[in-house]
Amino acid sequence: EHVAPDGSHTLNKLWRYRTKVDIDHLSHMLDQTVTDPNKYPILREFLRKEPQFRLLQRLPAILELHSFLKSKFHRRISRRDARTLTLRDLKQQLHSTEERQKISRLTEDLSFVWQQVRSDIFNFGGLWRPREKEHQLENMDEDTPIAYFLPSAIPRVLKDTELEGICFLALVHHLVETVNNNFVRWYRSKVEAERDPDELEICLSQVTALHLVTYDYRQELLPLILSHCNCSSMNSESEKVEAYDFEALERQFIERFVCYKSVVQFKPEELRFSSFTDVCRKEIHEKLMEKVQQEEMLPSVGNQVVQQLTDVASLSTVIRVLDDVIGIAASVGPGSNVSIDEYLHEVLHFPLERGLISSTARVQCQLKHVRSLWRLLNVERGRRLLRIKKVYCISTEII
Repeated sequence: EHVAPDGSHTLNKLWRYRTKVDIDHLSHMLDQTVTDPNKYPILREFLRKEPQFRLLQRLPAILELHSFLKSKFHRRISRRDARTLTLRDLKQQLHSTEERQKISRLTEDLSFVWQQVRSDIFNFGGLWRPREKEHQLENMDEDTPIAYFLPSAIPRVLKDTELEGICFLALVHHLVETVNNNFVRWYRSKVEAERDPDELEICLSQVTALHLVTYDYRQELLPLILSHCNCSSMNSESEKVEAYDFEALERQFIERFVCYKSVVQFKPEELRFSSFTDVCRKEIHEKLMEKVQQEEMLPSVGNQVVQQLTDVASLSTVIRVLDDVIGIAASVGPGSNVSIDEYLHEVLHFPLERGLISSTARVQCQLKHVRSLWRLLNVERGRRLLRIKKVYCISTEII
């Protein structure tokens, strides 16, 4: 019951009465001990937004889930089926245990983040806020249809029948722009960074945790806080008072979690998903012809393009790219004399590997030729598939 003063530090049970050192205690001590609000501005802003930064750690997993679904269903499922097929149904269809576990893990990350940010999105999402209550999802989990994870249009041109993916777009936009980019830009303005900002920008499709203001709270942030916390004994009852080296902490936070982080280029077109219905329905092509005047390619140009696309795989790759171009051009209506290749990489910012492959198509084909090129390649792909005795259905309604 009575502890000698010189031996109190050896009793483990006394340490349970020590003040808990964590991010909340650090914030409290900073407010209490540093009265000048202009001192340690980066540390203060970091602590204020710290709960949101923890969510950024899960953004790569969210994008990985979207990429998995898009690679599996792009142009392979109708919008009607996408509205009924849930992630749980999809898991039952997968033969690989590893893939089923992967879907569960990625969905857990998505569901957790959605619960944390959904109220902010519904209240302050702006353009990205789902306005109709039937599209304001309560949960994003394994019982949610995959249509809600696969945006089929960009917000400024959304129709009532294309709103399922708006919550997913709003979620990614919130994490990228509101949480990561706003802080990175604010930090650069504070330190007046001399480096070219373009050097620290990255496409959404290439994002990893290393590009984001994120960390593992228990493995990285908490040990850093503990290492800069000075403890002193007040009396023989082992009461503790903690003081922090705020200057060193701010410097460490910047070097480890903030400096050289990237601004992520949020382009909703990168998340756009084309269903089988989007590709095959006649009204998409009719709308394209209304927005962008269409002309036939010269036969000589078409023959060169077909000769340069030597296999079915390359034809399929270019057709998928043209599907995206047609869907976006039909909504936005860019100029007809713009090169398809220029539109892909300079306007839509598609990665270089997602291109026309054919050098002739890159040089000769403009947006006014996109429908003609799309028809030509679909017919050629059908011919080649028939030669190798595979069945391929070409929509005569469009052609």
